[in-house]
Amino acid sequence: MKTRRFWMVVIVCGLLIPFAAATVDAAPLCGPYQPQTNTTDPNNDPAFCQAAFQNNDIVWVSTSVPYAWLRDRPTSNVIVATIYPKSEQFYVDRLYTEAGLASPIWDGAQWWYYIHDTQNPAVYGWIEQASLEIVNASQSLSLPVPTLRYFPDAITPNSWPLPARAKPASGLPFILVRQFPASDSATSVTVFPQQSFTILAIPAPSWDGTNWWWNVEFTSGYQTYRGWVEQSSIAPY
Repeated sequence: MKTRRFWMVVIVCGLLIPFAAATVDAAPLCGPYQPQTNTTDPNNDPAFCQAAFQNNDIVWVSTSVPYAWLRDRPTSNVIVATIYPKSEQFYVDRLYTEAGLASPIWDGAQWWYYIHDTQNPAVYGWIEQASLEIVNASQSLSLPVPTLRYFPDAITPNSWPLPARAKPASGLPFILVRQFPASDSATSVTVFPQQSFTILAIPAPSWDGTNWWWNVEFTSGYQTYRGWVEQSSIAPY
């Protein structure tokens, strides 16, 4: 009787060992809002998610999150733009190097990638890996032919001689100079009707699918600001 019990225990233990091993070896998820414990070498640590994307991969914001913030630096509080799932496509730039930053960056909790818009290279920044997914060829966005909202008979930006001095267009209480050529980009400074600014030739004007945006320079006191203003808000003189 004792012998039978002994062998039953041995058999049961043998059956449980694979399940125990699987539990120990299972890596934690690396999804949205699930930071992991810090590690010095995440790419060689099987308990951590790997850097998923290669240089020039085309990605967009995953439907697993309601939106993602494009930031000026990894883990930064400065938001460049709000990007919604599958609304825009971006190139991954793993060759990016600036001020000691290489792409991607591991911040102790997740990977951050430097990306730029496939249609508008002036829109760029950092997004966390958990909010991105690869765009398959069959999913690629079919972009409409650009049409101008405020200048229906124009197919190119205005041919202003540059650089040019300008003011806010007539009837506007103010205009916002934005960090990037997009209506949801962060604001650098507000310009009022009695104030002037300079339209710059470089970089070239940028099309966002609705408006042409021009790079401008505005000085207030001892502070000089650079940013973008939509064409319809500009009145050269």
